Amino acid sequence: MANAIIRNSVPAVTIAADTTTPLGACPFDGFVIRATYTARAAVAGAASPDSRTVNLINRGQAGAGAVVVATRPIIVGASLEDNVEGDLTLGVAANLIVNRGDVLDWESLAVTGAGGLVDPGGTVEVTIRPALN
Repeated sequence: MANAIIRNSVPAVTIAADTTTPLGACPFDGFVIRATYTARAAVAGAASPDSRTVNLINRGQAGAGAVVVATRPIIVGASLEDNVEGDLTLGVAANLIVNRGDVLDWESLAVTGAGGLVDPGGTVEVTIRPALN
């Protein structure tokens, strides 16, 4: 069985706002081996508390879980480039395991002080390798 790719467009988010976007359900039992975000515009990373973090979340089959599969802070030295695919950092091995029907969500979370960062929106791509039987 070949790897599966879940690809979805995610919306732009204003300064100080958070959003969660459903990406799709896992087509089979397996492992997340890559997660990327291609932003629609460049955003210069900023020092906390005026930064943003984006996360790939596994909600489980019931849609109520909160397992962080992968993450990427948008901070100094970790900016978003305009239409350039960027990898998220994968979590610990146990968090990369997915089951058929698990719901994957995208979170864009503001870490704000006096200012903050926008999220320009873009495309998220998740690659899932099937489990060996």
